[in-house]
Amino acid sequence: MAMNQISAPNLPPGLFNATMAFGDRPLSYGRTVCGQFYGNFPDSRDCKDAIEKLPGGPTAIAYVNDGRDGPYHIPQATRSGNCMVQVELAGQGNPATFQVAPDTIRKMASRVRGVCVEGSHAGGFITWSLEKMAGWLTSPEGELDAEMPPSTSFLTVSVTTIVPEYISPGNYDPAIASVFAQAEYDAAAKMPPASRLGTKLKARGARLLRIAQVMDPRGRRIPWWSLPPNLDQAGGAAVAGSPAAPGSVAGAAGKPETPPGGDGEAGTATARKARRRRRGGMGEEGLMA
Repeated sequence: MAMNQISAPNLPPGLFNATMAFGDRPLSYGRTVCGQFYGNFPDSRDCKDAIEKLPGGPTAIAYVNDGRDGPYHIPQATRSGNCMVQVELAGQGNPATFQVAPDTIRKMASRVRGVCVEGSHAGGFITWSLEKMAGWLTSPEGELDAEMPPSTSFLTVSVTTIVPEYISPGNYDPAIASVFAQAEYDAAAKMPPASRLGTKLKARGARLLRIAQVMDPRGRRIPWWSLPPNLDQAGGAAVAGSPAAPGSVAGAAGKPETPPGGDGEAGTATARKARRRRRGGMGEEGLMA
């Protein structure tokens, strides 16, 4: 299957710390990201077995986003030997369900196995429906500090070594921030020179690049919509890491603070509970072994 490397001429050198590639349909909008922090694999047999434990079927199903155990609930994980496959939603939208065919999830996991595990003996992840979030972020209504609509959520399928919690690369991997930054710059380039929206898009792209440079998916995990730590606090922007900073991460490494949800759905007790299931530890009950 032919692969085209992403070129990102507008991004600072060294920003991408992972191999990224476009997939073919039905994964035409998917990004495959490979990185050593997702694990090292001398061979792919365990990952093949873990993928085969995922449910199959060609028809789209409404996966329930409630964190409960079951073949059509998300997040979910399967494992075999030293390999784990994790299926999660990303973004702040927190929809009740997400429509996708089980076979699509299997194909996504198999793509990561082929590109990352067999290609570089490393783990990685792939995205699905990323264009929904990118489209909203580049629209006049798009905001990083506002509650994101449920329709903007996208799917990630990760292939990783055994870990005790969901790794949520769609929220915490710097490659995602970089992709959205490029989308902002590309959209701004199509605007008239004096466009207020174009100026807004470029500023948002610059902010996403800054946060990408300090994100660490296996360390002090910062979601890509956070305020970068180098923004001017005196100018009204809080510094990420400060306990009072909206959208920031505080506390122990690897334990992200719940993003702000306001008074809407993302701020309800139910939504907070769902986010804890999605981003917290899994335990044995969260694994489909």
